[in-house]
Amino acid sequence: MIKNGQIVLRALAMTEIQQQQTGDYLKNLILDVVKGYNLTPEQIYSITTDNGANMLKCVRLLVAEQENQSGFYDVKTKVLKTNVVKTRS
Repeated sequence: MIKNGQIVLRALAMTEIQQQQTGDYLKNLILDVVKGYNLTPEQIYSITTDNGANMLKCVRLLVAEQENQSGFYDVKTKVLKTNVVKTRS
């Protein structure tokens, strides 16, 4: 959110994982947390990961889903995609 002209970031959850940590499963966990706060995936500003292949896939899936649903390519999507590429270098 933006408060007093500043971007405010918050950690929303720490979730115990009960299954294999695939990119798709992690994406669904993130979406469940976001929905639990009555937010939309478009409001996700950043995701901090350990650069594991499963987390990189999770972020790619979230970005792809956002692009498919919104019908346009916004600046935040470009930033998320750029950061995923940079972390793999």
